[in-house]
Amino acid sequence: MTLVSTIIKISNHHVFFFLLLFFLEVELFFLLIMRCVIYDHVTSWYDLRLELRPRRLCDSAQNHYV
Repeated sequence: MTLVSTIIKISNHHVFFFLLLFFLEVELFFLLIMRCVIYDHVTSWYDLRLELRPRRLCDSAQNHYV
């Protein structure tokens, strides 16, 4: 009986650690995706701001002569 209870305890610990690792992996994957999405969103917003900013005189002059 002691052997069976020990095996059950060990298997419960393994299941617990497996679930813990699984959730950590899912959370890290989710954070990685969110980081990419947020980074992409911020960079596109920054590019949009650069497009909407008024052009400086030297920019328009360079574009005129090119």
